[in-house]
Order: sequence, then C-alpha cells, then structure tokens
Amino acid sequence: MARNWVEISRAALLANLAYVRQRLAPGTEVCAVVKADAYGHGAVACASIFAEAGVKWLAVTSVEEGARLRRAGMGGRILVLAGFTAEQAASIVADQLTPAVWDAQQIDWLRAATRPGQSRRQFNIHLKLDTGMGRLGIRPDQYGAMETALARTPELRVEAVFSHLAETGDRQLAALGEARGWAQQFEPEAWHLLNSEAALAHPEWGGALARVGLALYGYSADPAHSEHLAPALSWKTRVISLKQLPAGHGVGYGAAYRTTRTTNVATIAVGYADGYRRDLWSANGDGARVLIRGVECPVVGNISMDLTTVDVTAAGEIPLGADVVLLGPAMPATRLADWAATIPYEILCGLSARVERVHGN
Repeated sequence: MARNWVEISRAALLANLAYVRQRLAPGTEVCAVVKADAYGHGAVACASIFAEAGVKWLAVTSVEEGARLRRAGMGGRILVLAGFTAEQAASIVADQLTPAVWDAQQIDWLRAATRPGQSRRQFNIHLKLDTGMGRLGIRPDQYGAMETALARTPELRVEAVFSHLAETGDRQLAALGEARGWAQQFEPEAWHLLNSEAALAHPEWGGALARVGLALYGYSADPAHSEHLAPALSWKTRVISLKQLPAGHGVGYGAAYRTTRTTNVATIAVGYADGYRRDLWSANGDGARVLIRGVECPVVGNISMDLTTVDVTAAGEIPLGADVVLLGPAMPATRLADWAATIPYEILCGLSARVERVHGN
C-alpha cells in the first residue's frame, strides 16, 4: 500500500489534447511535450496515450529522456530540446532522435557520429533561433560559423527551424520571420514557435508544430481556456495519526504553530521528500489546504520530510486511513502554486520519483 500516490486520468489527457487540436490552425500538429517525466505525470504512459491518439511528435529535454522512451518501445519522432554532449551524439543518431541545434560545435559532434554513407540518408536536425529569450538559439553573430559547419556536413539536413517564446506578444513572431529569412539557404521544410499558451491564444501564428506541454495536463493561465481543460493528475495520501490537542499546544518542528483552541490534528503521509513543499505552509494562516471528505482542512506547522500535520476539526469524525486529496481537479496546482508563491509547472514537476504513479481511465 503506497504512502501517497498520484492518479492520472487518461480521459482527461485525451480531452485536453482534443481541445488543443480544436484550437490549432489547419496544418499545425501537436508536438506533445513529455519532458520532466511528462510534468510529473509519467512520460512513458503519457507518451503512449498521446501516440495512440495520433500524435506523431514528442518533445523531451535530454538525450536520456529520449532514449528512455525508445527503450520503452516508443516509435515516432522525438525532439530533444535542450542540448547534448559530444559523447551523446552517437546515441542521438542510434536512437533516431531529432536534436535541436544552435552551435557549430554540435554540427561537428553529429558529423562524427553519423555512419559512412549517411549522406544518402540525411539525418534530420531542427535549427534553433534565438528571437529574444536569450538562452539557447543562434544569434546573428553565429550565422557564419553555422553556415560553414553545415556546408561541410551533407550528412545533416535542416528539417525545420524554430524558436522559443519568452512572452506571448507578437514581437518574437516578427523576429522569427527575419531569422527564417537567413535560414532559407538550408531549405528547411517547416518551422515552429507555439507553446501551450500561444497555441491556445494565437493559433493563427501557425507553423508545422505546436509544442504543447502544460495544456495537455490540464492547465492554462487564461481562464477562458482553463475552463475547457481538466487537470489530469490527482495526488492523494492517507491519514496515519489522529489526536486532539489542547489550546496552546505546539505542532511540528520548532513548534512554529500553536493551537488557539482544542484542535483535532491529523498527520498525513506526505512531506517535502515527496514534493509537498515546506513553503506550502505559512505561519500567518494563509497556507495550503487539503481535502478530507470534501472538507478543506488547513496545513498547520512546519512540513516535515515525510509527514504533514493538518487541522481536521472542521471535518468532524474521520477514520484512521481516510483518503486525503493534496492535488486534483478540486484542488488544482494553481492553488498550490499561489500558496507557495510559484508556478504550476514547479508544483507538478516537483513530485518525487518515490510517489507512485497510477494510470487509469
């Protein structure tokens, strides 16, 4: 019996995918972003669900993530977004991953990894352009080195050029248009720019792919779209201790919280080692709540590595072993993010590997 676990809804994932597809312009396909273990939802299982629904492209952060999907039997196209080392170039070629490339050195690494005669079966790359993010991507001062590297590497084919949005304004769309003008010399057949929010808000921007992550898992910053999306993940645990404490009694490390009245306190089997962050509790009372039998119960006291304490007085009589909802449709990641002064991505990606994932209908 798991201490705490997450349940992932296949139906919610598919409904979210359908909504995103409905929003996209004709000719724009979904590239399902399953990096960071599909934002905590389980990369292999989610990738399989999306592939069965006709998604042809997956996106991951690293070569290791891409190789893990291949080992799990995933076919289709896998785009590696965040780079690789010289030593990993051979794995990229062997596993038929599609790397994002933005530095001439990466071209040299891939050339060394391609097999003799590969030029007759060109290996695809996606050229990443920096249009304002300032992280990864080719800038104009690097154009010459890239032209030289590609000219001596017929084994590689620039299948697409793309960029990453730092904001949802259309300034970067214009910048991408200018950079694409330079890249036309490599004869790319496609381009892509859209992320989740832009895919929902600006589908007319088009491109061959929309790299969609958070929206597939049920979240959007825009209420007009979030109401059409369903959080696919529910995180649950159990009550493992119940006690009644008198007024003035300390709770948790440092007795940072003291009861103000006779209080029923439940200890639940989750802590920061599971991803239930310490900053979800606030001494001023504006902290996280959990759901027990549909009643919101406040977290009280410092969250421990493996345990959390909750004021369950309002929930009435509850049994030992009662289910506790930490996160889910009725307690979305956006609320936890507000309590922890962060973003939903960090809440979902912060789920520990020791938290069991259960995929259902």
